[in-house]
Amino acid sequence: MKFINIVSFVMVLFLFSLNNVFAEEKADGHFQKGMLFSMQFRSHLFLNKSSKASNWQKALNEFKIVVNNYPDYKFADAAQKEIGYLYLETKDYENAINELNKVCQNYLESIYADDCCFQIGFIYYIQKKYDKAKDKFQETIDKYKNKPKTGQKDRVPFAYYRLGECYGKLDKQDKANEIYLELINKYPDHSQAKLAKEKLNNK
Repeated sequence: MKFINIVSFVMVLFLFSLNNVFAEEKADGHFQKGMLFSMQFRSHLFLNKSSKASNWQKALNEFKIVVNNYPDYKFADAAQKEIGYLYLETKDYENAINELNKVCQNYLESIYADDCCFQIGFIYYIQKKYDKAKDKFQETIDKYKNKPKTGQKDRVPFAYYRLGECYGKLDKQDKANEIYLELINKYPDHSQAKLAKEKLNNK
């Protein structure tokens, strides 16, 4: 009887593992299709050709399948980021903000979290909503300044520079200059520090 129970337990574990393998393969398939369709969409976008109705929607659908059906998939955060970027690239800013924010909220350890937080701030910035942009750039700095470098672009120096610009747009130039100096001190060799120096020299 004990032997039968052990065999049954082993079979359950085997089937569970097999199901996980199949799920991973399915998620991989949808993710790769999403990446293919999104690259095709972006190439058409670069060439000023309309492809939103076809490749854009196909990419969106594939990434949404990954996020909704395979939340534990190793690239689920990347799929969620791509959803946000697809909306951003078609200037659907409301949906872009909502979807990018999901990366920050649902994938706290994601290597894309700082970029998504920064992009939300940048959307507010180009909409001239400087108070909201300022808050988001400050959040990017506060949450990700100690984030380990992973090969992804570090968005914190960019957030510093844009934060300074926001204060300038809000007629708080002293605060803007303070931010620029902090950027220069923390990231002296960064391209954004060079821009900050130019800002200070032009005052």
